[in-house]
Amino acid sequence: MTQAATAKVQYRIGGMACGFCVASIGKAIGRMPGVKSVHVNLAHEETLIEFDPERIAPQKFEQTLNALGYAVRSLDRLRAFEEEQAGLAAAVEEISEHPLARAVGAAAKEANAQIGRAEAFEATPGKGVTARVAGRNVSVGSPAFAQQLGADLAPVRGEIERMQAEAQTVIAVAVDGELAAIISIADPLKPDASDAVARLREAGLEPVMLTGDNRRTAQAVARRLGIREFHSEVLPARKAERIRALQRDGTRVAMVGDGINDAPALMQADVGIAIGAGTDIAIESADVVLVGERLTAVVDAIQIGRASYRKTVQNLALAFSFNGIGVPLAATGLVHPVWAMIAMAASVTAVLTNSFAGRLLPKRRARQRVEIDVAVGNMHCEHCVDTIRKGLLQLEGIDTVTGDPARKQVTVAYRPEAIGPEGIRRAIRARGYDAA
Repeated sequence: MTQAATAKVQYRIGGMACGFCVASIGKAIGRMPGVKSVHVNLAHEETLIEFDPERIAPQKFEQTLNALGYAVRSLDRLRAFEEEQAGLAAAVEEISEHPLARAVGAAAKEANAQIGRAEAFEATPGKGVTARVAGRNVSVGSPAFAQQLGADLAPVRGEIERMQAEAQTVIAVAVDGELAAIISIADPLKPDASDAVARLREAGLEPVMLTGDNRRTAQAVARRLGIREFHSEVLPARKAERIRALQRDGTRVAMVGDGINDAPALMQADVGIAIGAGTDIAIESADVVLVGERLTAVVDAIQIGRASYRKTVQNLALAFSFNGIGVPLAATGLVHPVWAMIAMAASVTAVLTNSFAGRLLPKRRARQRVEIDVAVGNMHCEHCVDTIRKGLLQLEGIDTVTGDPARKQVTVAYRPEAIGPEGIRRAIRARGYDAA
């Protein structure tokens, strides 16, 4: 009788904060086919999985843990990312202003690497950076950038494609022209991203995604968000060209961005909208700056702009209606000048009344919004709240979700025409929590 093969894989789990996290991980992984045992260590935020490699691949574990809302890193890969390589990459990225550079620096510190000093630093927009560290030529950037500098990516091509298909950004580290390491960085979608895309379509706008990431990563993100048109591997200058191409046929374009590479496109667009938490140059290049990081604020800004324009047109029409008729009649003597003065006063009154009508008159309730408090007995930490929030915000009709682990209560604001209390409770239970 042949004994089944056994393999082990160990992960570091970011965001694991309580006993329920341990239980939910153990339950989710333990019921997967081919898994023999699961050992979760809360103190070290690690989990060890024994499994049959002929029945299940380790990538399935990572996908399941990510779906639960945890940040997952393979300790085997982390140890393979040797200290010297991590230190060289972090030394180069320490000078870079790109957001991904911070992730590389964090990985180096996690590997306890010695970070040297970089010299002759040079950045190639949209591709990567190069520098000399301890007498060695080091480049950090996209796989295409490393290949352009002479690195051979053939041995890791399959791994790169797998990472990209999972919506991960892949960075290649080359030392003296030889591939030293590949780093995958997962930039999680904002909780309200899908809702923002849906609301833009409801407002009659078509979202188009421009990204410097490769096609596989861009396609995976676009599929998750429901974006029909996307453009990948777009360099900063070409983002502005893409916008000009859309404008040639008379299309009015609003650009939303937060990074250094978005600045030219923000300036080229008819309306540039910068996320308030973005870089200074993006904020300086934009016409509108949003407070905070909510993507749905883009829709709110557009609706405010439309309402303001509509009110301006109404006020102009009222003013010209009174003055355009009253003044000529008074000038020709057809009406007494007193009536012309009355018409002018009526014009001012009508404009002011129309301007403040939103405050003076009852508001038309286009959408009724209701709040419900749900008791969640096994919610113990902020990660539990975040897991529930992410699950609920994926549902149509959910506006906001807040939670208090101390009171073991979740407050959900929702639209009753789209979803009901029982649907909310079912969604919470689907995440493994008790919803009373």
